[in-house]
Amino acid sequence: MIARCLSGGTPYGPPVLSPKDDSLTQSLSSLLHAIENYEDAPPAFAKANTSFSIEITSSTDTLWTHHHTADNRASGSTKKVTSDSVYRIASISKTFTVLLALLQQEQGVLSLEDSIAKWLPELVELRDATGNADGPRWENITLRSLASQLSGLPRESVRSTPFWDLANDLDDPSSIGFPPLGFEKLPSCDRNKTSMDPVPCSRGDFLKDIASRSSVMPSNYRSSYCNIAFSLLGLALESATSQSFSSLLSSTILDPLAMTRTSFDTPPSAIGVIPTIRNDWSLNLGHLNATGGLYSSSSDLSKFLRHILSNSDLKHTWLKPTSFSYASMQSAYGMPWEIYRTTDLTPSGAPVEIYTKAGGLAGYSLEILLIPDYDVGVTILTAGDPSAMPWLRRTVTEKLVPALEDIAAEQTRDSLAQTYTHRAEQGSLNSTVTFAVDERKGLHATRWISNGTDMLAVLHDFSTRWQETKDSDIGYHVELLPTGHSPALDPDNGLWKDRRIVKYIPHQPRRSQGDFAAWDDFCHGDLDNGRYFGEPVLVVDFLRQGPFGKGRAERVELPAFRVGLDRVSTAEGREYEAGLMHDERLMVEQVPFLAGVETKLKGWYRRGLEIVELVNFG
Repeated sequence: MIARCLSGGTPYGPPVLSPKDDSLTQSLSSLLHAIENYEDAPPAFAKANTSFSIEITSSTDTLWTHHHTADNRASGSTKKVTSDSVYRIASISKTFTVLLALLQQEQGVLSLEDSIAKWLPELVELRDATGNADGPRWENITLRSLASQLSGLPRESVRSTPFWDLANDLDDPSSIGFPPLGFEKLPSCDRNKTSMDPVPCSRGDFLKDIASRSSVMPSNYRSSYCNIAFSLLGLALESATSQSFSSLLSSTILDPLAMTRTSFDTPPSAIGVIPTIRNDWSLNLGHLNATGGLYSSSSDLSKFLRHILSNSDLKHTWLKPTSFSYASMQSAYGMPWEIYRTTDLTPSGAPVEIYTKAGGLAGYSLEILLIPDYDVGVTILTAGDPSAMPWLRRTVTEKLVPALEDIAAEQTRDSLAQTYTHRAEQGSLNSTVTFAVDERKGLHATRWISNGTDMLAVLHDFSTRWQETKDSDIGYHVELLPTGHSPALDPDNGLWKDRRIVKYIPHQPRRSQGDFAAWDDFCHGDLDNGRYFGEPVLVVDFLRQGPFGKGRAERVELPAFRVGLDRVSTAEGREYEAGLMHDERLMVEQVPFLAGVETKLKGWYRRGLEIVELVNFG
């Protein structure tokens, strides 16, 4: 039985995006129509009371913006929402805290493998002084655990939105079964019924409070959302750098990226997006700044997303899952990403990974999304009705992602899909490859002849030789997957390499869900399958001429075969294919290199010294 495995990732590689691209323009027009007409919006959506901003960016440019100004706004709020209007961005702040930690590790100031006890030793002292045997094992909680939602700590300290401890939220806790307790059990700082004025706890009060708590679970046992973790990470950064968190953030990230609308200080109301409902616009989060205290704008957050997308080392290191979500097969946590992996958004059914970070404070629901496979970042900021956020996220991704895959497919077809051959003037070597693009197969090989041998047949033989049973009626294709390996070969002349991995993909029979057995979807993603004298067999290097990310391939190199093949013109390619129609038809037994191949092979022809399969004419 064939496992129900995926080819993995986008089948094309990131497209080069421009706001002038016809497919993108059409998609964004459809998106704008859906938003302005509130298609599929929640029935009770309070649009008159809700402002929002949406901004879509590539690694280089802002592609699209849309802003809606609520009819009803708080007094003094901005009269017209723009890309520079400021929102509370709440837990999106966590991404800045983690990036600071990554940068400090890069500079050798700290390590993510450090225990939090190294930088905040008083946590151990406070736990031991209170005799809290069930307290957190601070010595075992690393900075990486904190950043990855794997600390095992309680979600909140005292403050929450609106109140995390039910003692603050219930008029009579004993009426629903809780024992009556005095408020002296809670710290007097932050928001509680003995101190409704939101004065944040001091560093000492905060550490004393959490050191007295018990853990939810051991660290690194299972992911669970935790705001305390990022407050501790912020304090550790202060301890390691001898700087305030605010000044460290400004000098390391905000100033270099010219994020002039982003800070922990409450900005003037005139540039703020402030809803009429109860809100946390002016709330001082104090020790919780590192977990949710920032203000920012959609234009500033696009700068932040562009920084991540354009920095390949950062992107490939940071945008990774660290643990599964217990609640969904398609969800995972990163540092501190909330990751969604789905096949429902792409026309081809290829999986797409969306790295998100949501945030919420009273009056604000917000989210940033990174789709690295398509070189896109999205910012969605709302002030008002919280039901706007999931509706906007769904609408944006359902309209945008299919268009991105179409653009990637078309650019791949134009730049890579063609016949490449060993020219007669280069010698008598009989080698030719042809690549094509379609929705189901992505970039795939329709012909691969190496010195007169059909490598597609050989690859099929190798890929099925250990199957207990062989269904020769189940087809297959040979797909070329992007690797992200794109070194410049001759920067002065715009020559660079685009490496692709060759992957054998069996076509799976259509079956209902009940037809699958256990382990049918247990699949490994082995991509380096075999070498020949040290060089990878299943690798194709396209040598592309033009600006990085653009330019068509004029030549391909097959490292294991020690051969380079030159692109033929479209006219040459058609003549080459048409010439096969008049060549000698062969029986399978006449093809010596097919001996022992257990499959049905049809349509083989001899052309001079070459034996090829007749495919994809027209």
